[in-house]
Amino acid sequence: MTPKTILGLALLVAGAVLAIFFWELRFAWFQGGPIGLVLIALGVLDLWEAQRRKKGHRPQGLLQELRNDILGPPQEPEPPVQHPSRENHRNSGGPADRP
Repeated sequence: MTPKTILGLALLVAGAVLAIFFWELRFAWFQGGPIGLVLIALGVLDLWEAQRRKKGHRPQGLLQELRNDILGPPQEPEPPVQHPSRENHRNSGGPADRP
């Protein structure tokens, strides 16, 4: 298990305990239940990211991932087109050969 997986599991368990058993608990200005839901969401995101890395996904920035989702993955640039030289064009029977 990687540290990212352990952190995700710990957040998930702590959030579940807060959400299930201490929903009405008040600590300073926040309540146990909503904080538990946030911790559950963070734990799920950590586990999801750890699973993606395990499968060999190369991590990217958030903006790059959004750009790829909207525009599609970046494509290789096409090789330059080789245009025939002027002499080949003149000898091909094109408009330059007509009187």
